[in-house]
Amino acid sequence: MRPRRGRILVGQPTPIITAKRPFNRHVRERLSERHVPEGAVDYVLNNWTEKRPAGRSTIYSAPVDGQDLKVYVRNGTNPPVVTTVAWKGEQR
Repeated sequence: MRPRRGRILVGQPTPIITAKRPFNRHVRERLSERHVPEGAVDYVLNNWTEKRPAGRSTIYSAPVDGQDLKVYVRNGTNPPVVTTVAWKGEQR
């Protein structure tokens, strides 16, 4: 069992696999505007260090190139449907 800190899970991730492609226009725009490579999304989903609920989504985050990347995934989707991405400290 993973240690819990409030509603935030920390510890070793359970791999999610690959996010649904192609990304919708909003996600592609955020990837471009925030200089996030598409491969970083799958990296975060398979190597997350923190997972927490956020309304109708779950936020997965992991360090990518020295910064924490947050990937928002719509709850109940398989394969995961990414709704947006942001670097830690940025607004969605």
